[in-house]
Amino acid sequence: MKIVITVFNIVFCCAIYGQSNPLEFIKTRPSFKTKTVSGSKKDSLFVIKNRPNINLNIYKQYKSWPEKELMDRYTESVFFYTDEDSEHTYYTLQWIDPIVIYIDKSYAVEVKLKLAEFIKQLNSIKNLDISITNNIDNANYYIKKSDKTFDNKFYNFTNKVLKSNFVFNNANYNIIKGGNNHIKGCSLEINTNNISSNSKITNVLNHALLLSLGRFFILPDYDNSNSFLSKNYIGSSTVSDFDLQILKIHYNYIFNYPIQSSIFRELLKL
Repeated sequence: MKIVITVFNIVFCCAIYGQSNPLEFIKTRPSFKTKTVSGSKKDSLFVIKNRPNINLNIYKQYKSWPEKELMDRYTESVFFYTDEDSEHTYYTLQWIDPIVIYIDKSYAVEVKLKLAEFIKQLNSIKNLDISITNNIDNANYYIKKSDKTFDNKFYNFTNKVLKSNFVFNNANYNIIKGGNNHIKGCSLEINTNNISSNSKITNVLNHALLLSLGRFFILPDYDNSNSFLSKNYIGSSTVSDFDLQILKIHYNYIFNYPIQSSIFRELLKL
């Protein structure tokens, strides 16, 4: 029986990720609502057929110069230079449920207030809903402190200051995946022992949060210090327009299944 289940899973996964038609990833998904039926005291659940809520124009507007840089950086960060033939292929990762953040009580009130102000700037992104809760039981995103030593060896820096300020030398996040490989939870831990101020803690927190919204990869050779895709991101209380557009592309549509770069390129041609 175990062998049969394993074979089924392999076939099922191949059917999903081997799909070459991009339209298979944007099929209509039904939504539901409750409605009181006349003569009944109970609510009944009705299925509503919706058209796919995908705006292909949001992709097309970034295909021309100079906007093309934004789309290029987006695809590089999400798929990290891989495709279906790579030894390890990276797929889109998206949150499908509202993100409810609980920040540990050990953090200063100032840090919590600045986080609340920061995420308000993301309200314009459709399909992305972020809030903060004081009840850990209601959260699916937990921010805590850690005594772990974080020392990322992948990225190179021109000086010690840039290296010490690098987000993954101060923090780490772990994503929890749910059905169809979508994100259902996350834990973010920051070693605040070597961070000199609440302002710098906030910069690290904001950077890590933005990356965790789609398992975005930091680009090794991207020097735009105003973008969270750069290893030299300076951190700011304001989300840059460039970064907002990156997130709007990512959450333009919640795909039925994670897609790889070749499928995404086909979507750009539609």
